[in-house]
Amino acid sequence: MKRILSIVLCLCLLFPALALAEFDPAPLKSDPDIIVIPLPNSVDTVYRPVNQPYFGQVDEGFNGELVAYVEYITLVDADATVLRLMISTVSWDMPYNAEEICLTVGSTRYSLAVTHDESEYDGTYMEDYSACLVGNGLNLIKAIAQQKKDTPIRVELLSEGNVVFSGQVIIPGEEAAAIYDQWIDLGGKQQSLKPLEELWPCKVEKQK
Repeated sequence: MKRILSIVLCLCLLFPALALAEFDPAPLKSDPDIIVIPLPNSVDTVYRPVNQPYFGQVDEGFNGELVAYVEYITLVDADATVLRLMISTVSWDMPYNAEEICLTVGSTRYSLAVTHDESEYDGTYMEDYSACLVGNGLNLIKAIAQQKKDTPIRVELLSEGNVVFSGQVIIPGEEAAAIYDQWIDLGGKQQSLKPLEELWPCKVEKQK
C-alpha cells in the first residue's frame, strides 16, 4: 500500500494536471479594466469589468430602474471562482422581493434562483438579485455571447411565480464572450462545480 501511495504522489508531482485544478485569479486582480470588490460581511470577492453596468429599459406599467452586471466572484467556502449575473433595480413604491429572475435570449427562457440584497433610503428601494452561473446557467452566458446582434434581453422578476417587474437590457455578445473566455482560460471549467449546481439551479425552457 505504501508503495502505491508513493507512486501516486510522484505522479502528482510529475504531472500537476492530475491534481485538482485551481482557478487563477491573479490576472483579474492585476487587470486595470477590472474592479476588485471585497463583499461586505463576507470573505468572497467580486471582479467587475469597469464598463458595467449595462443599463436597461423598464416595461410600461412598471415604475423603476434596471441595470445588469456580468462578473466574476470568488466563493471561498466553495473553493471556486464562477461567473455571476446580477440584476439591480430601483423602485419608489415598494420593494419587489423577488425569489427568481428569468432572462429570455432568443426563443429560450432561463429561470434562475437568486440571492436578494435590499436597501432603502428616503422611500427609494434598491435591490440586487444575484445568481451564480453554473450548470445550465453557463448556457445562458454562452447564448448571450453567441448572439450575432446586440439584441435586447427580456428580464422578469418573479415572486411566488408571478411577474412583479419586467424590462429589457442589452448585454453585448462580444463582451459576454470575452468574460466567458477569460473564465475558461483561467481554469473555470476545471474546478469542481457540481455541488454549486444544486445551490444555483437554472431551468431552461424553449418558448413557442
